[in-house]
Amino acid sequence: MLKAGLGILKADAQMQRDAYQEGYREAEKRFKVLYPCSVCGRAIAIESQRAKQSAAQYMRQHGWAHTECHKKRQPGKSQK
Repeated sequence: MLKAGLGILKADAQMQRDAYQEGYREAEKRFKVLYPCSVCGRAIAIESQRAKQSAAQYMRQHGWAHTECHKKRQPGKSQK
C-alpha cells in the first residue's frame, strides 16, 4: 500500500516492462533468422515450424555444417 501511494509500485512495473522489452529486443537481434522475399526484397522471419523445417532441410542438402565438422571431413568423401 505504501509503495502504491508513493508511486513506487508504478515505477517498478515500468522498469520491469522496460527490462523485458530490452531483453526481447536483444534476443531477437541475436536469434531471429531473416531472409529476403524473392519478390519485394523485404525481410521475412522464419517463425513457423514448417519454415524452420524447410530451412533445416535446405541447409542439410547444401552441406551446411559446423566449421569443426568440415575440418574433420576427409577431402573427397561425401558424408550424410
